[in-house]
Amino acid sequence: MAYIKSIQTISHYGIFRNFVGTQLHPFGSKNLIYGWNGSGKSTLTSLFEAVETGKLDTARFPLAQFSLAEDGGATVSSGSIADCGLNVKTFNTSFVQKNINW
Repeated sequence: MAYIKSIQTISHYGIFRNFVGTQLHPFGSKNLIYGWNGSGKSTLTSLFEAVETGKLDTARFPLAQFSLAEDGGATVSSGSIADCGLNVKTFNTSFVQKNINW
C-alpha cells in the first residue's frame, strides 16, 4: 500500500499559508509529529485525516490547496483527494473524540 513520502505544498490551510516542504526529511511508513503549541500539528494531522477519508473540509478551509508525494512517485492533491489510495491512519484529538468513549 502506498503512503505519504513528502509534503510538496500546503496553502490556505490553517497556519499553512504558503508552505513548501523542500526542507523536510521524507516520511517513513510510520511517523510521529511533535512540536510546540501553535506550530500546526493539529492542522497538519487534520489534512492527513482528510486524505484518509477522501474529504477535504472546504467549509473550514475553502481555499485550501495541497500536494503530497506518494512513496511510489505519484502525487495526491486537493483536486484528487477523493480518488487517492494512500494508507493513512491519523491518531489525533479528532480520532479520540470520535472513537473513545470516556
